[in-house]
Amino acid sequence: MKYYYYIMKRNAILIAFALSIIAAVALAHLYRGQMNDSDEFESMLQGNKYFQQNNFDGFIETQRPHTAVLCCSDSRAPPEMIFNQNQGRLFIVREAGQVPNNNSIASLEFAVVALGVKNILVLGHTECGAVAAAISGDKLPSNALTQLASEIRLDTHPGDDLDAAISHHTEAVANDLKQRSDILAGANIKWGVYDVRTGAFKLGG
Repeated sequence: MKYYYYIMKRNAILIAFALSIIAAVALAHLYRGQMNDSDEFESMLQGNKYFQQNNFDGFIETQRPHTAVLCCSDSRAPPEMIFNQNQGRLFIVREAGQVPNNNSIASLEFAVVALGVKNILVLGHTECGAVAAAISGDKLPSNALTQLASEIRLDTHPGDDLDAAISHHTEAVANDLKQRSDILAGANIKWGVYDVRTGAFKLGG
């Protein structure tokens, strides 16, 4: 009997020790995650200081961008970097999957009417998650995402792979802008796709 209680007590101690280790590891991961989040914001602050000291071109009192760009929100496809343009040169409107809504169309109209922009580029990119979700047919976790995917899906063709779907969708958006706005219809609207794998941009049409 004493041996039985000894085994039970030993097992209880081992289980308690194991649970304490698991809890410690979980807390360490949580703490590390919090620190990483904090570090990322700190890196942004440091990046801004570097920008001020090395890349800031000075205050531009009146912006005169030569082109407005409707593009995806994907962090791998920033238009200013893709086209090597300084601040004030591009008027950027970003939406997931470069799907135009009333607000983004109004922003582009502002660029044309108030800023004198004559060129509009609809910029798609390879490996687009929004287009991939649209053609996959998978159930999405929110109504907003489902609606977004549905709008993109309307622009794709049966049998499209991802690259083809991206091209068809981007071209359709460019055509859609002309149909949805008399102001934008008078602008020079082009479309193209940026390859996140190579850094190359190809103009469509």
